[in-house]
Amino acid sequence: MALFHFGSIVKPLCKLVSQRQSIIVDALLVVGTWLTVVLIQRSFFTPLRKIPGPLLNTFSNIPLNYNVARGRYHKYVESLHAKYGEIVRVGYNQVSVSNLGELRRILSTHDFRKGQMYEDNGIIAVNSFSATDPATSNTKRRQIGNSYSLPSVRLYEDKVLEHGVLSLMGNWNSQLADAKKKKKTLVNFYYGFHGLAFDIIGVLGFGNSFGIVSTGDTTIINQVRKALNVGILQTSLPLGKYIHRLFRDMVNSRNALAENIMNTIKKRQRESAAAKASGKNDSVYVDVLQRLVNAHDPLTGEKLDDESVKAEMVIMLAAGTDTTSNTLAWAT
Repeated sequence: MALFHFGSIVKPLCKLVSQRQSIIVDALLVVGTWLTVVLIQRSFFTPLRKIPGPLLNTFSNIPLNYNVARGRYHKYVESLHAKYGEIVRVGYNQVSVSNLGELRRILSTHDFRKGQMYEDNGIIAVNSFSATDPATSNTKRRQIGNSYSLPSVRLYEDKVLEHGVLSLMGNWNSQLADAKKKKKTLVNFYYGFHGLAFDIIGVLGFGNSFGIVSTGDTTIINQVRKALNVGILQTSLPLGKYIHRLFRDMVNSRNALAENIMNTIKKRQRESAAAKASGKNDSVYVDVLQRLVNAHDPLTGEKLDDESVKAEMVIMLAAGTDTTSNTLAWAT
């Protein structure tokens, strides 16, 4: 009787185990088939199949994302160009081009769109730099075109001179004066130009200089760097949207930066409204911030919303500082 009961228990268990094994095998077969199809499609049925590059890059972005996450993107891509030539496949859906003539052709047409990673940055809304859709890109450029037109740039020159060039020259002259007492001093051109770029963007895009050159306070620089790092991690790592659980310091810096920018926008909107209410013209604010607040599409009249203004201000900070300081340091 005991054996009968034991057998009646074991048989269903064996059947259940067998069913689960069958489900696991079926699942593995489905996953294996899907991976095979993906690998074949990415390797052979793509316009990029004839572009040279490492074998792994033909079906995966893992090497690329790994180097991006480590901050070695430029060195990695440079090494691929050295080995494979001016046009190289850096990922299954990404190509890097180092030929000047081809770059001109790419940048002069919408036939070669930016990758989706530009919009999936995890930081800000779609902007004039990150837009991948041609229609959206054209609208954004029409809206903000006046902010960076030649007549506008000429109006900014006095502020650039006062808060940028003269401020940095004064700082360096002070360091050189101290050097006479100490008999030596160290002047870091890159850091000086970096602070200059941020201070100029501060006075033009935020209404006030950040005072980096004069005070050495790099809070805004650290916030921007951490915000960019979060965006890179979110776009290059699997399950990147959950990155805030692991890097709270960087996420908090990003949020503080976003809050600061939005407060700046709201403050300028209030000042502009008050100026109009008192019969004054808001053109007294001669800076990029005011032009972004007033920005609209001359064809449709569509204005930039607050999130779009914030996005353009982030791009000023992120894309306009390192490039400027690197170029000036190299030229010096």
